[in-house]
Amino acid sequence: AGSVSVEAMADVQALFSDRDSRTEYTPDGQISLADGSAVTDSQNVVVEGAKITIQVTVTHGDGSQKVFDIESTEGATLRSALESIDLVQGDESEFGLYVKTVDGERADYDLDGAYWGFFQDGEYMMEGIDTAKVKDGDSFEIKYSK
Repeated sequence: AGSVSVEAMADVQALFSDRDSRTEYTPDGQISLADGSAVTDSQNVVVEGAKITIQVTVTHGDGSQKVFDIESTEGATLRSALESIDLVQGDESEFGLYVKTVDGERADYDLDGAYWGFFQDGEYMMEGIDTAKVKDGDSFEIKYSK
């Protein structure tokens, strides 16, 4: 699909050069503003801090499900989005938040082997909620497992 010409990149660079000398430009057409406010490629514009909505489905131990539409900001972590509505609680660990309670239900591996599994678009997440970034329309599931 689209591409960014050298001339267009020069125009964009000139536009932002007065604003902040730390703006970065890459050969593949991406532009990263030093304040982290925008990343642009030849097809998409992602504005850090823009209001977004993600959907989180919680599957409880009894198999019942509850769906949450969570408003967050582009580039926020999944943890911050979940905590913004007080959906998850747990203990801090060297790896980030060890989630023990979701939507009021406790799953504690140390007690009975139960835990909360995190999935994105149907796939088990290989990244923790402390580092996973959210974008508009993302779909997550938090599933009680034993």
